[in-house]
This record gives sequence, C-alpha cells and structure tokens, in this order.
Amino acid sequence: MHRVARLLLLLPILAAAQAQSARTQKHLVLQSAEDRRDEYNVILRKVFKRIYDEDVVLSVLCVPSFVPEEAAGILKTSKGYEAFAVTPSASTWSTEYHRFIKEVDAHGKEIPFNPARNTKTGLPTSYRGIKTRLQSRPLSANLAERIKQLWQAKLLEALHPPPEPKDSERVIVLDGVSYYYAMPLQGHGLVTAEGKLVDQNTTVWLMGEFSEVLSGYAKGKASEGELKKALKCVESQRANQTSEVVLNNSE
Repeated sequence: MHRVARLLLLLPILAAAQAQSARTQKHLVLQSAEDRRDEYNVILRKVFKRIYDEDVVLSVLCVPSFVPEEAAGILKTSKGYEAFAVTPSASTWSTEYHRFIKEVDAHGKEIPFNPARNTKTGLPTSYRGIKTRLQSRPLSANLAERIKQLWQAKLLEALHPPPEPKDSERVIVLDGVSYYYAMPLQGHGLVTAEGKLVDQNTTVWLMGEFSEVLSGYAKGKASEGELKKALKCVESQRANQTSEVVLNNSE
C-alpha cells in the first residue's frame, strides 16, 4: 500500500485546501449504520467483496484520498493461515467521482456524466469494471493469533469506547487516510471500525502502519521479521495506553 509515504509527499501541496481540526484519535471508532449506508462505502463493499468471504478471519480496507483503495487481512485455509492483499485495477473514488460529487453549469443545472471522460483517463466507466487481484502468503499460526488478538481487542474497544476527556487534544490534519478494520466477533457479527491517521503517538496510527506492512508481506515486499517488528510496535503502544487508563482510573 505505502499510503503514508505517498500521502506525505502530497501534504505541502494540499495543506492549504485540505487542513482541518480533529481530535487525536486514540481508539478506533465504530462504523455507524449511517456510514454503512453511505453510497461510497456501499460501492467499496461491492468492489472489495472478497474480504467479506467466510474464509477471511480479519481484514482492513485502506481508503486514501489521492491513490486507489486497497485491502489486506488474514485468510484461513485448509493448510493454515495466509496473509492477503487485494489490489484494484482502478480507484473506486475516481471512477465514481461523478456519482459522489455532482457538477453544475453556470445556471446551476446538473451536468450529465460523460463516460468518455473516464475512458480518456484510463478509468472504467463504472465500478463494475474495476477488477481486483488477490495476493497471499503463508502466515504462522502464532503470528496470526497475535494479529487476531489485536483486532479483537481494538474492535471491542470501539464497541465500548472509553470516555474522551473534555480537553482532549486537537490537531490540524489533512483529508488523508482512513483504515476500516473488520472482524466477526461472537455476539456481534461482523464489526467494522475506522481509524484515521491523526497522531503518530497513538495505537491507531501504528495500526495503520502495521496494515501497510501486512499488505507488503502478502505481496512479498516485506519480510516476516518486518511484520513482527511492526506488530510489536502496536502491541507495545497498546500496553502503554492500557497502563495509562489504569493509572487515570486509580487517581
């Protein structure tokens, strides 16, 4: 995926237009029913339908602002676990831009979509024309279990979020990358929660970085050692945040 690196290259250019204030996100935010009905999200689920199959243990859908969406996760096969990455042939947002953002003429009349505009830029005329490619690579059971425990813990936290301090820190962010983590949880069905990259000093940010490495591992671009290192970073940060919560509750 490499979203973070590519996005950072665009920041100076887009800062003036895209900057906004947001609270530091220390935990994932549960996807609401309204979000699930959002047309863009509905279409993304259709394009990336593979990540919702029964053999998928957990997944993460990366939704950036300026490059195509991608997905990664873990599969359970007859031979064991596999890390996987799903890459599309085109950006869903760019392909269906006319559906999400309506254009009007000088008189305020909506301009009909011209399929030739997509064709000229190499895009399909509909999301139905987007093809996806799945790449996978064996993953040890021990490593898969650690990743499952991380997803489960963070999604359960999204279902029962800790209270936010009234004076929680706000930072200036760009309309950048969101990660949608999903996993079936007993008693809840498939749970999906969003993580926005706002503050580097949070588990949410490190989970985003880990998702990139997981995708790279599935594609053969990252080693198992790199995957373990990225996972350890998230686990350590999570342990530190848990300790902070315990200390704050005891005061």
